[in-house]
Amino acid sequence: MTTYAILFLILIFNVILKIPYINIPIDRDYGIYGYHALFWLRGDKKPYVDTQENHPPGRWLLYALLLKFFPQSRKIFRISNLFFLIATNILVFLITAHLFGITIGLVSAGCFAILSSLPIFVWTQSSDEVQQILFSSLAVLLVLTVSETTVGLYYVIGIISFLTVFYKQSAYVNTFPLIGCLLLIENTSLLSYFLLGVGVLTGYSFAFLFFKYQEIPTKIYKLIFVLDLSAAKSIVSWLKYKNNNEQNTDSDKCYQDSEGGPPSNNADTNKTSDSNSKSDFWAHKLNVAFINQTFFFLNLCMIALVYSIFGSNEISKIYPVILWLVFCFGTIWLNKHRMPIHFIPLLPPLAILSGYGVINGLTWVENTMGIQATLTGFIIAVGLTVFYMKNEVIDNVNLEKKGRGHMYFHDQEWEFSTVGERVGKYLAQITSADDQIYVWGSEHEIYYWACRSSPTHTLFCPRSGVSYSPDPVGMEKDIIKKLKLQIPKYIVITALLDENQMFSEFLAENYSMHRKMYGEIEIHRRKDLQQGDQVVTVSVQKPLVSIIILTWNALDYTRQCIESIRVNTNHPHEIIFVDNASNDGTREYLNELVKNNDNYYLIANNENRGFAAGNNQGMSIAKGKYILLLNNDVLVPEGWLERLVRCAEMDSSIGLVGPLTNQISGLQMIANVTYSNPDDSYEYARRIAQAHKQKYTPRRRLAGFAMMINRKLYEQIDGLDESFGSGNYEDDDYCLRAAEAGYKIMVAEDVFIHHFGSVSFSANQLDYSNAINHNYEIFKGKWPQIDVKWLMEKEQTVVELNDQLSHAGELALNNHQIDEAIEIYQRILKTNPIDIRALYGLGIGQQLKENFDLALNYFTMVAEIIPEYGSVHTSIAVIHAHYENYDQAVTSLNRAIELEPNNIDTKVYLAKVLLANDQAELGIYMLKAVLKDDPQHIDGLNQMGLLLLSLGRGPKARKYFDIVLQLDPADKLAMETLARINSNETV
Repeated sequence: MTTYAILFLILIFNVILKIPYINIPIDRDYGIYGYHALFWLRGDKKPYVDTQENHPPGRWLLYALLLKFFPQSRKIFRISNLFFLIATNILVFLITAHLFGITIGLVSAGCFAILSSLPIFVWTQSSDEVQQILFSSLAVLLVLTVSETTVGLYYVIGIISFLTVFYKQSAYVNTFPLIGCLLLIENTSLLSYFLLGVGVLTGYSFAFLFFKYQEIPTKIYKLIFVLDLSAAKSIVSWLKYKNNNEQNTDSDKCYQDSEGGPPSNNADTNKTSDSNSKSDFWAHKLNVAFINQTFFFLNLCMIALVYSIFGSNEISKIYPVILWLVFCFGTIWLNKHRMPIHFIPLLPPLAILSGYGVINGLTWVENTMGIQATLTGFIIAVGLTVFYMKNEVIDNVNLEKKGRGHMYFHDQEWEFSTVGERVGKYLAQITSADDQIYVWGSEHEIYYWACRSSPTHTLFCPRSGVSYSPDPVGMEKDIIKKLKLQIPKYIVITALLDENQMFSEFLAENYSMHRKMYGEIEIHRRKDLQQGDQVVTVSVQKPLVSIIILTWNALDYTRQCIESIRVNTNHPHEIIFVDNASNDGTREYLNELVKNNDNYYLIANNENRGFAAGNNQGMSIAKGKYILLLNNDVLVPEGWLERLVRCAEMDSSIGLVGPLTNQISGLQMIANVTYSNPDDSYEYARRIAQAHKQKYTPRRRLAGFAMMINRKLYEQIDGLDESFGSGNYEDDDYCLRAAEAGYKIMVAEDVFIHHFGSVSFSANQLDYSNAINHNYEIFKGKWPQIDVKWLMEKEQTVVELNDQLSHAGELALNNHQIDEAIEIYQRILKTNPIDIRALYGLGIGQQLKENFDLALNYFTMVAEIIPEYGSVHTSIAVIHAHYENYDQAVTSLNRAIELEPNNIDTKVYLAKVLLANDQAELGIYMLKAVLKDDPQHIDGLNQMGLLLLSLGRGPKARKYFDIVLQLDPADKLAMETLARINSNETV
């Protein structure tokens, strides 16, 4: 009884460890199988006929069963896999207890609970490997426990062995040979082999009959289960292609074969190589993460192996587990698998060996080396595990929670994994049931939630750096051919188009931008369609940025800077170099750059004109909407310029924008960055971009190492003050002049730029401290009234001050001091024109003053800055309802409810608007759900009564008003309405 109690606690522990992951988006396979299941249930598609699927049918059949009995939900798929893992956990205990005893069995069960909950595995546990390991473990258990009296179990083992391959083809390597070897070890009879074979054939026969029933061609059945020579050759060819594709760039070769000539330049090759390098980088990261996160358990397995060989006579007992590991590793090697899902089959044998190592292995080590040495080694192993796992676990949890799973190599695709559901639902709202859509890239979830079929019948679109076909160009042509037959109403872009010129041309010819959602996911609308009222059109044209780079020797740093710009900048830009008489080869290097790049320019000075004057020269010929002063001793990360521009475009009054960095004076510096090698700054910058996405902070000053200037500001106040000479304080001066002109200064905290720091000073052996002191005197003479501590925000930051003002504004509104509140909020906007609390507060204030147009403007600004802010959509609806624009009010309220589905007050208000818009029946339908969740919601009860009354259902309405008066006898609306009902009935 004690054993069962402990095992039960271990299983509960397993569940608790996985609860935090229940709501995390699931990987690509979830969407594909869910898509299959959904459309199969509806009768719209036949698996393997209408889509290019090559996986066994186990999982989409499981998902079809789930969708039949449960609503569409990410959560239900994860919970189903949790049940599979719990069942496998029990089997791990039973196998281990049979081999080594109950004590080791319990320890191994605990090890499995922990191993299967590590971040490297748990995010992707929608995978078919989760189902496969259950049946693999069950087959192993039965082989080990079958006896002469239960020989009929070999037939069952055969069926279970088939079920492993029914879920995953890799069972041909990691399960079928394992069962065969175990039978040899057990010295089973010919009858046992016969029964096993009949069981396997029974499984294949039922699968064949199912495929026949589904009218799926026999050749596809043979291909999936590799049942003839051509199917085997196809698998081998795929493995060879996959292996070659990892080592070489095949997309250009395919392009050459298809088009009759090589690409026009090396740009495509560089892009593909870059994509492949990203793929290899993430594959390497995942392998390292696997080793680091399982480090402790791998040590326990090594102890178990050494003990079984040198410390005991139990090597025969451990053979099955060793074989299990060998065949699982063989699968990973053969398939070139480097994704965390493909390591899942290792979990049962790793857990069994770990338990064996804990009990027997550590005891043997203690007897051999003494308790002190054993404890020391154990503590060291734990310490090393924690040390190695810490950063890997944190990184993986953060990456996976943000959608960057094992499948996605590009920003656009990470976003898709977390928002595919919302995009799909949006498309379902704006299209009719017959409207076709098409999704380029990671498409499965959008089709799934939009309840639309793919017009090309494929779930494997070409993507940059990733191909599901040895002929991706031929595949691209085939997709375009199918799309031209019936051009879909909408096309959604979830992947980069860099290497897909033919599709890009098709898109540009037939479609225009309709909307961008949640970052970089683009929705394009067919050009011949009229724009609807709810459509948000986004301009495709991006503003030009003129980057001014001043150089004075320090060639190596300049090279690194330019290379980082070339690799990581996709936004339209020009670079204007201003060289201050360099003599170390910089001038020759810049001449070569300008010669080979049409958007590069060089101003060559014969003398050093200083930092301010040199930058002014560059600004004087700049053509961009924004002018960016950039030091030559920086490294810029991917997407840096787009994010700086995005901040500047938030409001026309933003005059200066700067990034965060590792080394600078002031609040832009992040102290104690977590990298030491500058090459690692790119990964650090990526994490900063994700953590601080679209976070913009007002400041009083920016450091001039990377300062973007709005051209309107430059035209109004001109360039830098040249009296500051070689540099220092000219940036502070410029910020004060910008503020004086009424412009705002912002830091885009989602941009991190590595700064080496004062390279020109050190390279040219200048006295840095002397330059600072000299320019400080100039600055004080020009701005005697400015306290430098105030400018540097050392005593109180602008953010802290604005927070205090926001609190004061809220108090003023609560006290009905509306004019005072408006004045306070306007003070905030003088430093931060996109402060959400201030804009929303101004909207509330103007609404209370019945300045509804002004209020709507403020609310709309908030919605544009943060589209996911539910409350502001409700406020917009209130204004539309005031003007009796009920359709627009309903649209805004639906958006608010989508964002905040648990906000009952918003739902009740929607019912009120529906009543005003003569849609009472719809309001009643919605309020029923509200009152089911909260049957004592007085406003909801009143609105239900009014809706029923509007439809002439007085007796039913009376019941709701009676309930209101029971809850609140003084409710005026209920009393007055009941009196009116009674009066009408009397008459």
